[in-house]
Amino acid sequence: MMENEIAKKWIYRMGLVNIAIILYLRIGLVYEPMSPIYYETHGNIGLVKDVAKKIGNMPLVFENSYRNAPIFEFYSGNNTYSLNNESYRLNQYSIDDSESKVQHQKILYLSGRATDADEIFTKDDGSKMYGKYIDNFESFRKLKTLLEEPVDFKAGQEQIFQLYNPYDFDIDLNKLQFNVAYMTDFKIVKDRLPIKPKLNNPTITSIGAKDTLTYTFKFPEPRELKDPTYVRIGIMENKLNFGINGKNTKVK
Repeated sequence: MMENEIAKKWIYRMGLVNIAIILYLRIGLVYEPMSPIYYETHGNIGLVKDVAKKIGNMPLVFENSYRNAPIFEFYSGNNTYSLNNESYRLNQYSIDDSESKVQHQKILYLSGRATDADEIFTKDDGSKMYGKYIDNFESFRKLKTLLEEPVDFKAGQEQIFQLYNPYDFDIDLNKLQFNVAYMTDFKIVKDRLPIKPKLNNPTITSIGAKDTLTYTFKFPEPRELKDPTYVRIGIMENKLNFGINGKNTKVK
């Protein structure tokens, strides 16, 4: 470019055009009428207003959305939380204190699933968000299941895992159900199967704050993945979807 004056002129010209296009598009991200496309930043204020008209200052719990939860909290001022399940991944809501702000309150649970929806909200692009009221929301997504690595996997063989309660309160074990996920080399889940683990001490009915309990269980027969590379134990509390409570544990 330094040696060819014609090339230099065209580089400068194209650079100016590029800057103009980028500035136009960046302004369009904020000012919707200028944008040639519908972007994820668009329509949020209107959607938040529609939801706020229905619920006032009621807390909002989103299913698997690290994005919608902070957007709604920013624009509405309502407490929000992202309930991450086994079909998603861990994010900031897995480690911060947002969960505690929505416990034992009436909340609106928002997801992309229309089943049993009490409310339906539509964005400007036509996509829908479905809401279901829960009178007394209670989740324990910080509960941990601990498997010793590597696991000697064999269907029907008795195994051991530990349940750790990091909360500062006791939890009724009758509120919990367990499953096991079987994963490939790339940690893609192929099977999710329920398990019914047994406590070493069957008289225990709750797990204390900062306490650990030991369970025995048997791996169920895989349906699809006969030789899993990783396994993980999840927890369902109060009929919510199973969470990501254990780490992906390597199989021998």
